Amino acid sequence: MLKVLLNLNQPCYVHLLNSSTVCSSDTVLQDSVLFHDTVLYNLQYGDVRASIQQVQEVAKMAEIHDVILKMPHQYNTQVGERGLKLSG
Repeated sequence: MLKVLLNLNQPCYVHLLNSSTVCSSDTVLQDSVLFHDTVLYNLQYGDVRASIQQVQEVAKMAEIHDVILKMPHQYNTQVGERGLKLSG
């Protein structure tokens, strides 16, 4: 764990064409960001021009479409700040 915290445990990849070595490290945040708005708004945030049909297709690919359809107002359900209205 100490190696990770000090960034001493970097994954390395060897480029086969020029025999160079590339090392990198990334951080993945565990905190989700949801806006105090609807499910649709939050899903459209990445592309505000996306149609409802496109959003539904992406939701199906993410396997959350059926869960959304069980919500009281489906895609228009208010999620609350940080999704607090979705829990419980």
